[in-house]
Amino acid sequence: SWKIDWTPDFIFPGMKKDYKVRMQIEQGKRGEIYDRNGKGLATNGKATEVGIIPEKLGETAAQTKEIVAQLLDMSIEEVEQKLTAKWIKPDSFVPIGILKEGTRQNDYIELEGVSSHPVNIRTYPLGEAAAHLTGYIGKVNAEELKS
Repeated sequence: SWKIDWTPDFIFPGMKKDYKVRMQIEQGKRGEIYDRNGKGLATNGKATEVGIIPEKLGETAAQTKEIVAQLLDMSIEEVEQKLTAKWIKPDSFVPIGILKEGTRQNDYIELEGVSSHPVNIRTYPLGEAAAHLTGYIGKVNAEELKS
């Protein structure tokens, strides 16, 4: 019988046996769309994404989920659905939603198991008034996808 003398540096030169490889996907910056007067129709912005780390929820888990649902204008069932996705591990940050502009950090920062971070978002300053110029601006649900 024969064997292969294998080392990780066959794939990544200089890589040692105990090194780890981490893949990170970076999204390209989206182009912005302006009207002839320079007013934004579709622009890039920043928002705060709130998520839950299941193993850190503690004894007040039900109350915390309820507060998060209220902050994000969603039902507790929607929060629960996101927390029961197959990919989730106890120590995972589970993104629940984007906070409305003007929400104070004090409204959620002290909740056990809740965390947040800044994210890039697409903003439509004129909302539906310019939707015909910028294309589809919402998420597609399963029913719309079928049609």
